[in-house]
Amino acid sequence: MTDEWAARVRDGIRRHERERGSATRYERLGEIGRGGMSVVYRARDRQLGRFVAMKVLQADALAGAGALERFRREAETVARLSHPNVVTVHDAGDEDGRPFLILELVEGPSFQTSLRGGAIRPHLDVLEKVARGVAHAHERGIIHRDLKPSNVLIGADGGPKVADFGLARPVEPDTDLTRSGTTLGTPLYMAPEQVRGRGVSLRTDVYALGAMMYRVLAGRPPHPGDNAAEIYHRILTEEPAPPRRINPKVHPDAETICLKAMEKEPALRYADAAEFGDELRRHLAGEPILARPAGPVRRFGRAVRRHRVIAAAVGMLLVCCAVVGAAAAVRSATRSAQARRTAREADEAMRRGDWAFAAAKHPDASRRRASEEMARALRAMARRDEARRIVRETPLPPVASHDPASSKETRWTREDEVERARREGFTLEQEAEQAALAALAFLPDLAEARRILGRLYRERFEEARASGDRAMTAWWAARAAAFGETVERPATLRLRADARAWLFRYEERRRRLLPLPCDPAGRVTEIEVPAADAVLWDAPDADKERARAATVYPLKTDDVNEVRFPLTLPPGSYLVLFRKDGWVEARYPVLLESGADVEGEVALAREAPEGFATVPAGPYLAGGDSVTKDYSHEPRARAVVTVPAFFLARFSATNREYLDFLNDRDFHDAAAAAKRTSRSEAEKLVFFRRQGDRFVLGAFHPDEPVMGVSWHDAIAYAEWFTKARGRGKWTFRLPTEDEWEKAARGADGRPYPWGERFDPAFAATSESRAVPLNQRPTILERVGLFPTDESPFGVRDMAGVMVNWTATKSSDGSLIVTKGGSWQNPPVWSQAATHRHELPGTTTTYAGIRLAAEAATK
Repeated sequence: MTDEWAARVRDGIRRHERERGSATRYERLGEIGRGGMSVVYRARDRQLGRFVAMKVLQADALAGAGALERFRREAETVARLSHPNVVTVHDAGDEDGRPFLILELVEGPSFQTSLRGGAIRPHLDVLEKVARGVAHAHERGIIHRDLKPSNVLIGADGGPKVADFGLARPVEPDTDLTRSGTTLGTPLYMAPEQVRGRGVSLRTDVYALGAMMYRVLAGRPPHPGDNAAEIYHRILTEEPAPPRRINPKVHPDAETICLKAMEKEPALRYADAAEFGDELRRHLAGEPILARPAGPVRRFGRAVRRHRVIAAAVGMLLVCCAVVGAAAAVRSATRSAQARRTAREADEAMRRGDWAFAAAKHPDASRRRASEEMARALRAMARRDEARRIVRETPLPPVASHDPASSKETRWTREDEVERARREGFTLEQEAEQAALAALAFLPDLAEARRILGRLYRERFEEARASGDRAMTAWWAARAAAFGETVERPATLRLRADARAWLFRYEERRRRLLPLPCDPAGRVTEIEVPAADAVLWDAPDADKERARAATVYPLKTDDVNEVRFPLTLPPGSYLVLFRKDGWVEARYPVLLESGADVEGEVALAREAPEGFATVPAGPYLAGGDSVTKDYSHEPRARAVVTVPAFFLARFSATNREYLDFLNDRDFHDAAAAAKRTSRSEAEKLVFFRRQGDRFVLGAFHPDEPVMGVSWHDAIAYAEWFTKARGRGKWTFRLPTEDEWEKAARGADGRPYPWGERFDPAFAATSESRAVPLNQRPTILERVGLFPTDESPFGVRDMAGVMVNWTATKSSDGSLIVTKGGSWQNPPVWSQAATHRHELPGTTTTYAGIRLAAEAATK
C-alpha cells in the first residue's frame, strides 16, 4: 500500500485514542494467540460481514512507551505493504485506551507447527514464498528483525503469510528503538549483529531466513541452547554444524544456500531477501545456483573461531612459514598483475569485436564473459518469474461499480502493483533474453543459455497459440525448436466412417486458407490457386450465375491424398472429405494440436435438402475473437463446443423465395401475409407492394437477399418452408448461434470463413465496392457474388451480404442473437465470433434469413 495509506492508519489510531468506541464495529469471538505484549482474537466485522484477526495491546504493555510505539509502528509498517505473502492490515483503532489492529484472518497453522513433519521440498517451497514477502518489505525499505517460523502463518490454500512486524523498522534508523546496544528479536533465529545490537540491515533478515532454512534441512535450529545467554554465545562464536552432517539427505546446493545466508559477516551473505529467494528458486527448479561452497580459507577462518587455542599454535607455525613464502608471494603477485593486464586487454578486444586477439591473449576470456552474462540472465529470469507470480497471485478485492471511490482505493493500489509487476516482468524477460544471447555469442554451445532461450520461446509459443495467432505460433515454435525445445509433437487422428476418405491440410495462400491435398504423412501437394475476384454488381447475369455455382476452394482427390485411419500427422488444421456412392459427401474439418489423440465418428447422410450444405457432428473452436468484445453483447470466451449434425442453407433467403412465402394462400391469407412483408422501420421503406391478393417485388432484384424482416417473420418463414418444401422429410428452422458459427469457421477457430486475414475484396461489406451505394441502380448485393466468402463446409456469404437471425436468445431471453456481416456494416461484423443482439420485432436493411434443416421426426 502507499505511504498515504500508512499515514491514514497512523492518524486513525490517534483519532481513536481521542474518540473511543470504534471497536464496537468488531465482535470478538475468541482468543487465537497471545504474545509478549499483545493478544490476537478471532473477530467479526459487523459492517462488512467478514471474519478478521483483532490484535490488541495488553494492558500491562501500555506502561512502556516502547511497547506502544512498536505497536503503532507495526500498524504503519504493515499498512505500507501489499503482497500475497504478507498479512494484510484492514483497520486500526482504540478500545478503552488499548490500541488494536484489524488484520487479515489466516485460517491455518504457523510454519513452526507444519515443520514438525513432512519432506524437505514442500517446506522449502513455503520458505521461497516467505522470502518473496520479505523481499517486498525490503523493496520498501523495511527490515522485519523478528523472522521465525512462528511468525509465518499458513493459509487455507497452503500459501504462507509473514506476520508480526512489531520489531520492523526502516533501513535508516529514526528512533531509539534502533539505538546501539538494543537487542530485540527471537534468539534462535537472530543474526550476530542483532545480538550485538548494532549494524542491523537487510542482511539481518537474510540471516533469519537462512536460520529458518537450517531448521527445515537439519530438523533443529542452528544454535540450540538451554537459555538465551548460551544461544547468544553460540551465535557469536560458533559455526553451525553443516546440515548434511545431521541429515545426509540434504542436497549439497541447499546446504550451500543455507550456510551462505548464515555467514557471520553480513557482507558475505545474500544482499537481501530477493537475492536469497532467487537462489532458492533456482535450486527448487533444478537450475545451477550462483553461490559456491566455502573454500579452504573460509573454512579455516570458521575453524579459528571454533578452536582459538589451537589456532594460536598454528599461527606461530605460520609465522615461520611466512618468511619462506614471501619470495614466492612476490613472484605470484607479479604473475597475477600480468594476468590482470592480459585479461583487461582481452576484454577490450572483445568489446571491439576482435575475437581472435581476445582468444590469443586470454583463452578463458570467452568463458568468463559467458559466465557473467549467464549470471545476469539467471538473475533476470528469477526476478521475472517473481513478477509473473505477483501478477498471477495478487488478490483483487471485489468492488461494485456503484461503490464510492474511497472504498476502491485498496483495489486500485493492487491493480497498480499488478501493472507495475507486468511491466517489470516484460523488461526483465528482455534482459534475460539479451543476456542469454550474449552468453551464446561468447560460447555458442553453452547449454544453460540455450535452455533459458528455449524456455522463453516455448512460453511465447504457448501464449501465441492461446491467442489464436497462427503466424506467431509458427514463428515461436521454430525459435523454440532451434534451442532444443520440442513444442509440437505429432498428433493422432482416428476417424470412423463407412466411406472412402481424402485428406487436405489448410495452409495460407494469397491470404486465404486453402485445403491442399495432403498425403498420410502430412506432406502437401501444391495446386493452382483459382482466381477469386468478386463479380461486379453490374456484370452480366450469366457471370453471376457462374459465380454462385462455382467454388474457389477445389477439393482435388487422387491416390496421393486418399487415406486410411489412424493417421499420425503434424499439428495443424485439416479437412477430411468422405465420399460413398449413393450418399451425400461429408466434409469433416479437424484441428490437431500438439500431441493430441483425436477420435470421431462421421455418419454420411442419404440425402440433403436442395441448396443446403451438410455439417457433420463434431467439435469446433468457438468464440474468442479479441476485437469482438466492443461490438458484442455478452461476448463469448474461446471454448471447444461440440455441435450435432445439421444442414445449413448455402445462401441467405432471397426475395424470390420470400415472395413465394407471401403469396401462398394455403398458408395465410393476404391480410396475414401483409403483416409479414419486409420493411425497414428506421428508413420507412417497404420492399413488397400488394396488388389485390398478391404481392409483387418493388425496385429490388429477386436474387437479392430478403431484408427488413423481423425474427417473428423468420420463424413464420421457416414454418412455411417446412410445409411447402419439406416433403415430410425435412424440418426447417433458424440455426442456433453455435450451428451458424461452426458452419462459418469450421473446427480451427479462424476469424473469417476464408482464414486469418480480412480484405474488403473477400466479402460484401460497406467497404467492398468502389461505386457509392447512392449511385447504384440497386443498393443491395445479390447472393454469391464474392466467391472467396465460402466456409469449409461450402456455405457462402457468411461474412458479408446479409446478417442472419438465429434461434439463440440472450441470457435474459429478451433479445435475439444475430450473426454475420452485411453490405451495410463494417468489417468487424464479418468475424465469425461477432454477434449482436436485437429485439425480436426489429426490422433493418441488414438483417435477413438463413435456414437450417434436420431430418423430420416420424
